[in-house]
Amino acid sequence: MKDIVLTTINAKWTHPSLALRLLKANLGSLEPQCEIIEFALRQPLCEKTEPLLAMRPRILGISISIWNHLATIELLEALEKEWVHSEKPIVILGGPEISFLPDDAKIFEYADYIIRGEGETVFSALCESILQNENKMIGCGRAKPCRRHMAGSPMQPRQSVRPTPPAIRSRQGFARPHQRINFQYDR
Repeated sequence: MKDIVLTTINAKWTHPSLALRLLKANLGSLEPQCEIIEFALRQPLCEKTEPLLAMRPRILGISISIWNHLATIELLEALEKEWVHSEKPIVILGGPEISFLPDDAKIFEYADYIIRGEGETVFSALCESILQNENKMIGCGRAKPCRRHMAGSPMQPRQSVRPTPPAIRSRQGFARPHQRINFQYDR
């Protein structure tokens, strides 16, 4: 059982998610505790929920894109029904679609954390905080869900983590997954 599971619903099996591989490659010492599970948009819902429930991660990171937004809501609704009978992981949502959704979007009902914008370093720090001590303060709040103001909106039962962009961006510090990760598929 891995502590961190990264997942997304791809448009097709032939379109793997580079974002998940970047997140995993930048987890540092947590990388061995992480597994990537990808699904295809046309895959039946039970083929998506069963592997995630079987993994029983402490953290479930989901990348949201415009083509998988509604399918991810459907997946999260199904998982919520099953989590009533077992321990619910901390759900972290990120990706290009999440970054621009309004704060009252339905998908946020299922999230404990939202990472808007680039998430390579923020996701790593958040996972580290959660796995080390679930009550530790990080960035904008605790690792457990809490009620707090978010960008002038009414109280929301989640936290939004927005990375602060450095004055000069440098990619030298980021791991590059194509240097270390072999792309292999079971299907």
